[in-house]
Amino acid sequence: MYHYVYKTINSKNGKYCFGKHSTNNLNDGYQGSSKWVKDCNKSKTPLVTKIIKFFNEEKKAYQFEKELVEKYFNDPLNKNMIAGGLGYQSGKNHLYYGKSMPLEKKIKISLSQKGKPRWTEEQKKKIGEKHKGKKSYWYGKKLPDEIKKKISIANSGENNGMKRFGWKNKGAKNGMYKKDHTPENKKRMSEAAKKYWVEWRLKNKK
Repeated sequence: MYHYVYKTINSKNGKYCFGKHSTNNLNDGYQGSSKWVKDCNKSKTPLVTKIIKFFNEEKKAYQFEKELVEKYFNDPLNKNMIAGGLGYQSGKNHLYYGKSMPLEKKIKISLSQKGKPRWTEEQKKKIGEKHKGKKSYWYGKKLPDEIKKKISIANSGENNGMKRFGWKNKGAKNGMYKKDHTPENKKRMSEAAKKYWVEWRLKNKK
């Protein structure tokens, strides 16, 4: 089994991402599983993948990937979506797919992350920019009516979040306690409320 860290590049605009791959076939054509790579493949954008370094242990490969991602995360051309490497390990690709993580490991991870910010302000800004407007997964899409209905039912009655947790937002616990909305926010909320009630009256008009 070969373990290596690679760099996949769009030679036309210089955008790139790092990743780690383990395989028995060095000619399997793997270029990454990130959304950026998938989008490039869908649009038939040519990508070039270069192996940066081989490792005898998968753990060491992940560590090296982590160092590279964190080093270049704030580069505007870098397309890695999460600082710290590992990427999106979901479904069958996840280490614990179909398994339960040992309790001691859960505790260890929890303790190691307590008190640490998940992302720096610069990283948060970069992630936000990558999901704005047309870059957003939900841009131009709508939830199917049956999904909306399920969500509505799941959050109605006793399951309503404000009914269950509203007391947590009262007084000094409220995020707007002793604060005031900006004139722009007030105007936006007012217009949204007016639009809602106009549509509601038209919909329920007999």
